[in-house]
Amino acid sequence: MASDKINDVKPIIIEKFDGKGNFTLWQRKMKNVLIQQDLKHAILGVEKKPAETTDAQWKRMDVKAKSSIELHLADNVMLNVDEDMNTKETWDKLEKVYRGKTLSNKLFLKDELLNLRMEEGGNLQDHLSRFQNCVANLLKVDVKYDDDDKALLLLRSLPPSFKHFRTTIMFGKESLKLDEVMEAIQSYVKMDENTEGS
Repeated sequence: MASDKINDVKPIIIEKFDGKGNFTLWQRKMKNVLIQQDLKHAILGVEKKPAETTDAQWKRMDVKAKSSIELHLADNVMLNVDEDMNTKETWDKLEKVYRGKTLSNKLFLKDELLNLRMEEGGNLQDHLSRFQNCVANLLKVDVKYDDDDKALLLLRSLPPSFKHFRTTIMFGKESLKLDEVMEAIQSYVKMDENTEGS
């Protein structure tokens, strides 16, 4: 079994999850770390243990996988995980706390989207990525916004220097599409950069 090669794998470094960042993205990266370490079966639980894996190999795999997960958690997040939990219990607990569909989590994610603001002179691509992350996280907890509402929220999140742009893009429209607004924002910024450069 490949678990004999676990010690040969070079450590993969990902950012520790601190409870504030994008849990879904961290979880995906963490899954990839476990795949690289040949430990991914541990998050599925003992019921999904490969037939050729002995109990001793499974226990070793489970301990290593849990250790790997905990090493990628900030201290404040690790406090949510009991020491005697196995890997699957740890994984499930983190999902429940940070990706759960609880009212408090939904409100937290809504608040994050509604208060998202781009700093004057900030990086547009970073801001658009953060906006899309907020929308994607809400979708995962069954909170959906109409396309025109998302477009309006994005426009509202732009700095004061976009005031004229906001007015222009909304004037005389029957509806707003998020993709069209994102494209228009990027074109506006490029045009503005070209004007400044000439």
